[in-house]
Amino acid sequence: MKQPRWTAHGLRALAAALLVAGSAAAQPDAAAQADAAWQAHDYATARPLYAALAADPANHVAQYRYSVILDAGYGAGRDPEAAMRYRRQAAEGGNADAQTNLGYMLSWGDGAPKDLPAGIGWLEKAVA
Repeated sequence: MKQPRWTAHGLRALAAALLVAGSAAAQPDAAAQADAAWQAHDYATARPLYAALAADPANHVAQYRYSVILDAGYGAGRDPEAAMRYRRQAAEGGNADAQTNLGYMLSWGDGAPKDLPAGIGWLEKAVA
């Protein structure tokens, strides 16, 4: 049986692939970095990470956490309008924390126009 012959080009390609794989494994992904910053209450770090993650329409956890950061002004100034937009997007995507928070906000008129039937509706969705 013949042994495979490695060409210089093939060896360079293999070395480049191993370097890329090694550097990717050495750096935690953005979600892990954002979650670690969130847990450490390091919102200046978490804010831009969650901003990027929240751009994904399917990432409802990032959308909710980013909405909390925006609403409270953690890491920079407050942006209540953007906070509500991301919170609603997360709630519509099924995030129970966002649904609960949105339900209370609408029920009490806190950060949103008071709409008791809509607030109750979101609270019922969160329970379900």
